[in-house]
Amino acid sequence: MTYANDVMLFANDKACYSEAIQWAKPFATGNDASNNWYIDVYARLLYKLGEKSQALAVVNDGVAKLGDKAYGLKDTQEKMQKGDL
Repeated sequence: MTYANDVMLFANDKACYSEAIQWAKPFATGNDASNNWYIDVYARLLYKLGEKSQALAVVNDGVAKLGDKAYGLKDTQEKMQKGDL
């Protein structure tokens, strides 16, 4: 998951984003879906790939599930909604 985060932060290549999404998806949607960092990285990768509506849906679902424990995920949600990410 750390490598997917590095790709999200430093890469500028859609092929890298696609590959990192495959690594991140099981963490963000599986049993560990209660970890806001996993959800955030996965959603940001989707957003960078141009899948903005899917990314926002992932973030919205994460915020709804985690509630007060969503922490930085709420910031990501606001930025995605404004198109400022």
